[in-house]
Amino acid sequence: MNSQQDTNGSMNHANADELRQTRSVEDVILIAVMGATGTGKSTFINLASGMNLAVGDDLMSCTSEVTYSHEFILDGRRVILMDTPGFDDTTVSDTDILRMISLHLHTTYEHGVILSGILYLHRISDPRMGGITRRNFTMFRKLCGDETLNNVLIITTMWGLVDPERGAARERQLRSDGILFKPVLESGAHMIRHDNTPKSGVGR
Repeated sequence: MNSQQDTNGSMNHANADELRQTRSVEDVILIAVMGATGTGKSTFINLASGMNLAVGDDLMSCTSEVTYSHEFILDGRRVILMDTPGFDDTTVSDTDILRMISLHLHTTYEHGVILSGILYLHRISDPRMGGITRRNFTMFRKLCGDETLNNVLIITTMWGLVDPERGAARERQLRSDGILFKPVLESGAHMIRHDNTPKSGVGR
């Protein structure tokens, strides 16, 4: 994709209109990356695609708009990742984020690029799934719909910040609790760990 470089040398985000310039867009796999603020969405995209998106180190969100990674090859397929704001974004309302994402999906569809799947990131370091996290997950489910959950991958992040046994216990709870991830997993979604390595980030 033909993004420009800013004065700091890092890549500007691609936008939806640039997808139209991508050659043979019919075989491009578009995957949305979603989750609460601070779950590591931009870090994950940087690792998978080789980009240099801004990454936050505090409670403020660095992603206040929908952006796209550059096209990269994974298992012989051309992939583009769509970075989205968390529904607990510090500057944009939930309604505006839903509208923003829906508009981008409509635009990419018009350009011949269909959303192929969704990655939903969740911090395993969180001691419990609090109200904000549940709201994020509820909004996420409303956006994607239960009929598409077989194309959803839940990715647990921040394993380096938690004792392995405690993290594994939280993972089991997430899988088995009826108000957490159990319903979506039973409907076809899958859950994996991401340990911040290229292998776990892109499955290579």
